[in-house]
Amino acid sequence: MSQIGMVIIDPCRTIYGRPHASFVDAVVAALSAEPETIDELERALARFIQSNEHGHFATWSESRCAEPFDAGLCIVDLTARLVVLQSAYNEPGPKGEVLYCGGGRDAETWVPYHLSDDWLFSENVDAWQSLADKRRQERLAAPPRDARPVLYGQVCRFIVEECFAARGDGRASEDWRPPEGWSWRALPERGKRDELPTAADAVAEIHARWLMTSREDLQGRPPRDVLLEKRDPIDYDLQDRCHQWSMVGECPPGLSPAAAAFHFAGFGTHENVLYYDLVRHLIWECWERLVEPGSSSAPTAPVKADEVSRLDQVKQQWLAAPQLEELSGKSPGQVIECERMRIPMAVSGEEAIIDEDCPLCQMMAEEMGPVFWNLDGCNMDDDFPFSFHRARESWEDERRKWEAFDRRFEEERDRPRAGFMEDDFPEDDRSDSASVWQRSASSIDPGSKPPSLGLFRLGSCVAELVAELKGAAGTEPFAQSMNRHFGNLRAAIGDPSTSLVEPVVQRFCEELHSLAEARADLEERCVDLKRQLNAFAAKLSGESRWDDDLPF
Repeated sequence: MSQIGMVIIDPCRTIYGRPHASFVDAVVAALSAEPETIDELERALARFIQSNEHGHFATWSESRCAEPFDAGLCIVDLTARLVVLQSAYNEPGPKGEVLYCGGGRDAETWVPYHLSDDWLFSENVDAWQSLADKRRQERLAAPPRDARPVLYGQVCRFIVEECFAARGDGRASEDWRPPEGWSWRALPERGKRDELPTAADAVAEIHARWLMTSREDLQGRPPRDVLLEKRDPIDYDLQDRCHQWSMVGECPPGLSPAAAAFHFAGFGTHENVLYYDLVRHLIWECWERLVEPGSSSAPTAPVKADEVSRLDQVKQQWLAAPQLEELSGKSPGQVIECERMRIPMAVSGEEAIIDEDCPLCQMMAEEMGPVFWNLDGCNMDDDFPFSFHRARESWEDERRKWEAFDRRFEEERDRPRAGFMEDDFPEDDRSDSASVWQRSASSIDPGSKPPSLGLFRLGSCVAELVAELKGAAGTEPFAQSMNRHFGNLRAAIGDPSTSLVEPVVQRFCEELHSLAEARADLEERCVDLKRQLNAFAAKLSGESRWDDDLPF
């Protein structure tokens, strides 16, 4: 029972085939790309299955015949977002893993996937037609719309109106005082403070009003709801593609800009964060122009129109300007487009280096594949309108948890450090060196398997020594020698025979001896690193010795 009858339906055509039953897994996984047509599904399949010359559906018949065959029957209605499946072979669901097929890889590679919540799975092959008709009518009654013309096209006008209305009688924006009739609407928590609002408060209030105000051009929803509606499934899909890229070794195909899922794409975390930065930037641009001294006269309509036009130009420039540090040289517009195409933001290990003198950074640059980065909103205000919580109740619950955490931290802050070490590390993980290392304490055993874990522990200790030595008169050359010996150790471990590990470790220990003589303040750390190196070498050679008594 290895084949299955399969029907795929889109708005214009229906096809029927009898593929191997495992093909159902790939089709279900491809639904994570939210295809609306069979052609879009074909492209989405390339994420999980190597495309053939003629396409996967070239031999399928144009038929609406839903006949079971061999292992059972599978019906995929793209318009109704419905999967009907009765199979003796497999039972894929809205999330899971699929065996990646392609690239000539010998080892099996399982790739995760997550579908959005609007997909329905059913086993009722007898009544599927009526269910599909109902769901299709519901979706047609509320067709997808691209909210970006509103969120990006109308925000400047809103900001200008709010800034004009908020102008007070202060001598400068830092001395701003709210005009008569001004009140907190979107940030009531800030209004409970026993102090007058500042310019920063007013800017945040305008930002929150834009996010929280329901609009007719968004079908009665506020921009905030639209921004968060599809965030979770988009984030899940990008996370899955990062995993796939790491395992397979190549970037998965992205969505076509012509696909419905791209055109009507929701907003993932990247675009949510960048949109926050953009709106806040635009409000400050407008605020500093309109609320500074000399802007107290009543504006006329043409002045407002001119400011809206100017602000729109500021918006376009901000979206197109590359940001070297924050976005790895990409512009916000490029990052947003990549997210809409479901392409992870990746850099090479070398590009991800923060400190060229850090041994862990060097190890990452030489040994790791792509390094993925993500925006997380850590610099956003913590008021509810700017959070990623869909409901205020969950935001309030999180705040209570953080307040409880802060109270516990205050209570424990004055406890002796030894107490923390005893509580934070299990008995087997504690070592006498717990207080020796100031920035690289770790419970990883240097002799851990795989060796890369122990190597990471050693590298963190070397990194701390290098940080102490950089810029130090007389002993700075030791920083280079520490990195060189750590590099030799990584090379020795790469040799399957590991025959060079012991002499490399011995030479490393000799250099630590010299460093300890030159820098008495580092002697304890040098002694402990020597102990760890000997333990590491002993575990690799299969010997259970620690050599703690060997003198420098």
